Amino acid sequence: MLKNLAEDLAVILAANEIIKFEDCDAYRYGLELFFSKAIMYTIVLIIALLTKTLPFSILFIVSYSAIRKYSGGYHCKTAEMCLIVSVLIYLTALFIYMINIESIAVFLMIITLFSPLSVLFFSPVETPNNPLTNEEKKKYHLNAMITSIVLLMISCIALILNINSLFYAITGSLTADAVLIILSLRRTENNEKDSYEGSCGNG
Repeated sequence: MLKNLAEDLAVILAANEIIKFEDCDAYRYGLELFFSKAIMYTIVLIIALLTKTLPFSILFIVSYSAIRKYSGGYHCKTAEMCLIVSVLIYLTALFIYMINIESIAVFLMIITLFSPLSVLFFSPVETPNNPLTNEEKKKYHLNAMITSIVLLMISCIALILNINSLFYAITGSLTADAVLIILSLRRTENNEKDSYEGSCGNG
């Protein structure tokens, strides 16, 4: 649905000579992402207002977006599925924050300590729609490492100072990012395995 809406809008823009027809695909992809993010942020805002967790929600979105921007990770095949997964990640982090159990906080802190390792060894994770040059890979890797380390340090300080909204927001975002990186690697391995088996079967 979002893809069709973005495609129709891109065609209208091209027909009105606002953009070039050869740029339609690029604009369609950009508009699709825009609609998906706009809907997600609207849903997050509504949930945050209803649950009175606006500070946590803002902190989570900011920290999650900051690390995801450079590290990459698992991407869904459709904008609709990406929207659903993103909202589910937010709801999971929100639920953990609201129950606020000490044992979970300790567990999250331990997991978060390993999150920069996934960034160190595996980021940035490319997508077919956004391939990176070697220079971009180096830049994204460095930015991802700096971002993850800074967020990790802030989460440690938040834990010591008992700033729950900040602690759970950052640990949740780092944990989610690490999981998405691992899932992306698993998908790549499976695709390569299927491709290898297919070539062997055709040989």
